[in-house]
Amino acid sequence: INAEYMGIMISRISWKVIQNSRRALWEDVRTVYLDQIMGMHHKFLASKFPDKINLVIGQFKDGDGQPYVFDVVRKVEAKLLKTVTDKEYLPVEGDSAFIKTSQEIAFGKSIDMKRVATVQALSGTGALHIGNRFLHKTLAHDTCCYVSNPTWSLHNDLFDEIGMKEIEYYPFYNVKKRELMIPQMLEKLRSVKPYSVVLLQPCANNPVGLDPTKDEWQQIMKVMKEGKLIPFFDMAYQGIATGDLDEDAYSVRLFAQEGVNMLVAHRFGANTTAYAERIGALHVVCESPKVASAVLSHLKSIIRNTYSSNPTHGAKIVAGLWETEENRKEWKAGIKGIVQRVKQLRGYLRDQLVEYGAPGNWDHIKNQCGFFHYSGFSVEQCVQLREKHHIYVVEDGRMGICGLHNKTIPIVARAIKDVRINYPCLLYTSDAADERSSVDLGGRRILKKK
Repeated sequence: INAEYMGIMISRISWKVIQNSRRALWEDVRTVYLDQIMGMHHKFLASKFPDKINLVIGQFKDGDGQPYVFDVVRKVEAKLLKTVTDKEYLPVEGDSAFIKTSQEIAFGKSIDMKRVATVQALSGTGALHIGNRFLHKTLAHDTCCYVSNPTWSLHNDLFDEIGMKEIEYYPFYNVKKRELMIPQMLEKLRSVKPYSVVLLQPCANNPVGLDPTKDEWQQIMKVMKEGKLIPFFDMAYQGIATGDLDEDAYSVRLFAQEGVNMLVAHRFGANTTAYAERIGALHVVCESPKVASAVLSHLKSIIRNTYSSNPTHGAKIVAGLWETEENRKEWKAGIKGIVQRVKQLRGYLRDQLVEYGAPGNWDHIKNQCGFFHYSGFSVEQCVQLREKHHIYVVEDGRMGICGLHNKTIPIVARAIKDVRINYPCLLYTSDAADERSSVDLGGRRILKKK
């Protein structure tokens, strides 16, 4: 009887332990906040204010502030609806026509494509993720990754998420002088250990809107080639800097022609207006076709073990845009139209700020390129734009020029004047500006600086 009683008690105790352990499961998991860009976008969506203005996301809007899609994209989609009758899985590496198209658009005739391992990816972020996973698998575990100061906030998170041991900044932009720091960048890169990874943006830099000149790219390439550094290009805005796909790919093709092994995350969102299709590719330029074949096997393995295969519709849109000379011409004209419109918006905003007497020189708005204006505003000024004026911007001071239109520009200009007068920015001294741009504004960490 005692043994039976003890057995019952042990069973009850065991069941209570199991119940307690079930209740405790994930109780210690802490909330993880979204990156500052998407987090701010969600704040915008949650706001009930009817006339709120979203300058957070880099999506081009029409003259009335409405979503805009190229006519040629609609035309290609209409054809796809008639000609594509199946919903079969793509091969792990992606749509073959898209892969060939993305290689041609990225590299032109600068390289033997047999040396390039290319896979379709879930836009630029997916390409960066696959590339980071590949680097983590194939490089020494203490490899350091270098990102520009400042950079797109998600770059840091993507490297960190994969488990890269160390992430550092290299000098790139002087907030006070509103100019690139190419000599300081080169000096830093000369001190970097061989086979370190260096993240670069070839065009329409996000967030600063300034790109190196061709001569400066040649200097950067030379230093990286001599130092045996690994370039990882994030080409998210090809065509959006100058309006020309070939011109904006200059740096990527330069490195390829010089025989530099590298990675290129290639995004087709801004330059197709098909943002939601999440169209992207990862290119890895290798020493030989044999090496490229081996690299491709690793990239396919990463995709297979992450999400198995890619969606088909967006890939076929890009392939269709490149399929005929007529479509190419219409697509390129659409890209030029967007770039011209954004330049106009920059000019209108600058002129309104001057007209309203906003303190400071605003010429840098016109001098920058791409979808964003890097204002150098303090966190407090960005908060006041949001809380007082219902204008949503990223708290590192990045503003989406592409989200403006004629009706909102005067509103934004008056708001900027207000925050510049009533909430003075202390970050236009060189030390403060340097400190500002080295901080992850999500509050997670400050990257190591040397």
